Amino acid sequence: MAGIQKDIIVSFKGEKYTIPLSMDLVNRIELGGINLLKLRLMMDATDIPPTSLLSSFYAALLNSVDVDVSAEDVWSELINSDPIGLINASKLALYAMFPASAEDTEIKKPKPKAKN
Repeated sequence: MAGIQKDIIVSFKGEKYTIPLSMDLVNRIELGGINLLKLRLMMDATDIPPTSLLSSFYAALLNSVDVDVSAEDVWSELINSDPIGLINASKLALYAMFPASAEDTEIKKPKPKAKN
């Protein structure tokens, strides 16, 4: 199985930030009350999870690189400026935290039936 992608770049209010992804970051986010698996399943099912949850996740990412931002700040930006950009950046980060196995990336062909 592949590991967590090492870095992603996200933007907030015109600034770009490099977020180093690790199990430590995943642990800190989940200990902060954000269930990443639930968020991932919500994104897979609806493309847009609840904005409060998405804002909390994005704020946690930014806080991990010492950006002083609250979930409310992110929510305001999400609602008032570039919702699609923040949603897509959140998806990128979230999907990078759930690496696929090598087997999942290959298209599995059915085995031919044996001739009798």
